[in-house]
Amino acid sequence: MYISKLLKLISRVFMLLIVILIGIIYYLNVSYNEQSETVNLQIELKQLGNDLAAASDYLTDQARRYVQFGEEEYFTNYWKEVKETKTRDKVIERLKELNTPKEELDLLEMAKKNSDNLVKLEEEAFKAAQNKQFDKARKLMFGKEYNEYKEEIKKPISQFQEKMNNRAKNQTEIIRSKVQLILILINILIIIIGVTIILAFIILNKKISKPINKIKEELNNLAEQGGDLTQKININSKDEIGELSNIINSFLETLRRMLLAVKDNSLNIEDNSLNLNFISQNMLASSRNVALAINDVASGTGDQAQDLVNITSVLNDFAQELNIMINSIENINVTSGEIESTADESKSNMNTLINSVEKVDNSFKTFSEKVKVLGNSINKVNEITTIINSISEQTNLLALNAAIEAARVGESGKGFAVVADEIRKLAGQSRESAESISNVIKNVYNETNLIVKSSEEIDREIGEQVNIINSSMSSFQNILNSINSIIPKIQDLNNGSNHLNKEKENILCKIENSSSIAEEVSASAEEISASIEEMNSQASNVAQASEELKNITNNMIENINKFKL
Repeated sequence: MYISKLLKLISRVFMLLIVILIGIIYYLNVSYNEQSETVNLQIELKQLGNDLAAASDYLTDQARRYVQFGEEEYFTNYWKEVKETKTRDKVIERLKELNTPKEELDLLEMAKKNSDNLVKLEEEAFKAAQNKQFDKARKLMFGKEYNEYKEEIKKPISQFQEKMNNRAKNQTEIIRSKVQLILILINILIIIIGVTIILAFIILNKKISKPINKIKEELNNLAEQGGDLTQKININSKDEIGELSNIINSFLETLRRMLLAVKDNSLNIEDNSLNLNFISQNMLASSRNVALAINDVASGTGDQAQDLVNITSVLNDFAQELNIMINSIENINVTSGEIESTADESKSNMNTLINSVEKVDNSFKTFSEKVKVLGNSINKVNEITTIINSISEQTNLLALNAAIEAARVGESGKGFAVVADEIRKLAGQSRESAESISNVIKNVYNETNLIVKSSEEIDREIGEQVNIINSSMSSFQNILNSINSIIPKIQDLNNGSNHLNKEKENILCKIENSSSIAEEVSASAEEISASIEEMNSQASNVAQASEELKNITNNMIENINKFKL
């Protein structure tokens, strides 16, 4: 696979993983909000259940206070609760708004139906109290029948509270399980991102750094060993680096062949120059042999000129291939810049992700503090019930003392004794009600503590997720640093290719010079052939020219021998 395609693929994979991670964290935030709403709903439902039970107890308390001595204040409070405050109706209406299941609402309807008998007794007791028949009214309100009706009302209300609490608890557990699952998914995704980062680093190192270092090492060896053109760069990858190594190998092979051809032609020229020198010494003896030798020289130099023209053509082809190689390296350089830009953008997205998780953590800490404040408020209510118990005990003692004093007085203190006995009963009932309230508050307090502990555990887990994301951010920064270190190496390769292109121009110039020299030799041979009748007089000039030609070819051979072919 080409490096540019591989880099684009890695960038897309990173972007996809980051988008998925952001989506999961957003869903985690939504789940935390759902959990907060569910806990608030659970608290509200418990409070509504307590309000419903308290409303029934309040009506009973006001009715019993009224039938004691017929005080209109309690009578007014009773009917104000029934006709104006309507606590029970408001509770039921709110429960309907909260989409309470019909099964639970049916229990409240059952309690309402059971209260009809209780209402009849209360109305009968009110009539007796209004007619000053307080003993009858008290018997009706404090009798066994009234208490049985009262229990029939409390039973469905208690069942309603139990079902309602269980339903709210189940909803909380479902959302908590969902949050745990999301946290597990986040951990898995972070592990996948880490593994992907490591694999990307290994692949990029294998695809780019190692091949480039190998090419650089081979070219350095070529330069240090004085032009060993037999060496090959062995890189078998099917990407831009592999193409670059193949182009360089092709260039070296072409250059080696051209130099071999030049060397062979130079040796031929040297031999011909020796022959020419020998022929010039014997020119007077055989002009025909001289003419043939001159023709051979002309033919040899013509072939050499043609070979040099062919070499020039081959080098021009190599120049085109070298330009393609330079363009490829420039494309790699541009792609590396795009990778760096994409990595910077991904780093910005990771920072946004960390900020989102920190916001979730802060919101959840605020929620935990509110739950703790609720627990403190419940403790204060519990303290109030303790005070009520203390007052009930003192009232009971006062009623007992009053009964004792009434017994001492005798017959005239019987009425006072009855009142003292009723006060003692009221004190006992107040103590029982306070204990019931205390038990309910303890249950609410215990469940609130459980919520606080769960909140603290979730808060710790969020902290751990923040640490994991910070660790991923550090790993991502390491990849960005690695990419930044690769880009200068690619630029070095680009500079080396441009230098190679300049050296190619120098080689072309040298070959053109050799071609010009060969053309000059060919022209001289033609002139000698045209003026063969003057050979004898110019034999010395021919010998001198052949000597110069020999020196030129020797210099050329020395230059070529500098290369290892």
